[in-house]
Amino acid sequence: MSFFVLPENYLIQRFFHFILFSNLFISVSSITLTLSTFLILNTKLESYDIPFLLFIFASTFLTYNVHIWYEKEGDDPQLLRNIWRQRNSYLTKSMFVFFLLVLFTSLFFISGKVIWFTLHLAVFSLFYSAPLINFKRIPFLKIFLISYVWSVSTVILPSLNKGYSALDKEVIEIFVQRIIFILALAIPFDIRDIELDRKNNIDTLPILMGFGRAKLLSVILLILFIVLGCFFYGLDYTFFSRLAIGILAIILIIKIKRSRSDLYYMVGIDGIMILSYIFLSVFKMLFTPGN
Repeated sequence: MSFFVLPENYLIQRFFHFILFSNLFISVSSITLTLSTFLILNTKLESYDIPFLLFIFASTFLTYNVHIWYEKEGDDPQLLRNIWRQRNSYLTKSMFVFFLLVLFTSLFFISGKVIWFTLHLAVFSLFYSAPLINFKRIPFLKIFLISYVWSVSTVILPSLNKGYSALDKEVIEIFVQRIIFILALAIPFDIRDIELDRKNNIDTLPILMGFGRAKLLSVILLILFIVLGCFFYGLDYTFFSRLAIGILAIILIIKIKRSRSDLYYMVGIDGIMILSYIFLSVFKMLFTPGN
C-alpha cells in the first residue's frame, strides 16, 4: 500500500502541490512548533505575538525558497517537486517578494532582542547551501545545523518575545527536547537524499552509517525525546502528547524504504511537526478540563 498518495481530483491535487512545493506547508510547521512553545510555557497568544508569528512564517518560507534556486548537481529534474517549481517559477518568485515585504514589515513590531538574536540564524540559513560559502559541505554538519536553527527559531526566539531569558530553566528544557526532536526528523531527509548528497560530495550520517543504522539512530532519538519529556515534566499532558507523537513518528520512520516518494517525507515526516502541536493541545484539554 502506498502512503500519502494525493487525491485524484485535479483541483485538489493542484492545491496540495501548491501548499507542499511552494514551501507553505513547512512554513506552517514552524508556526505550530512556535505555538507549542507558547503552550508548554503556559503563555497565552496575545495580539503582539501576531507580528512575531508572521516573522517566523516569512523567515521559514524565504529560507526554504532561497535554497531551491541554488543549482544542485545530480538533482533529478523529473521529480514532481522540481517539475512543479519549474512550471510555477513566476508564482514562487512573486510569493517570495510578498513574504519578503511581510518579513520587513514585521521587524517594526518585534523586540530588538529577537532581531539581534536572529542575525546569526540568518547567516547560517543564507549560507547553508550557497554556491561559494556552503555550510552544508562541512562533513556531518548538515542536520545539526538544521536542528539548531529550527530549535532556536521555535523555542529561543518565542521565549525572548514573551520576556523569558534564553537561559531560563524551562526554556532550556524545551530547547533540548526540540533539538533532539528536529534531529530525529531531519535524519529521514538525509536518508532520502543519500544519492544526491553523494553526487555533491556532502558527507552525512546516513552515508557514514548506512540506511538501516541511520533509521535506528532516528528511532533512538525519538525514544530519548519521549524519556526526557517524562524526566522534565513527569506524567503530565506534555509527556503523553510526546509519547503519542513519538510513537507515530517512529512508525513512519520504520516504514521508510529506499523507494519512498517525496510526498512520504514532505507530508508524513514534516507533518509530524504540525501534529505535535495538535496532540499537545488535545492532551492539555484532556488533562485540564476546567481551562
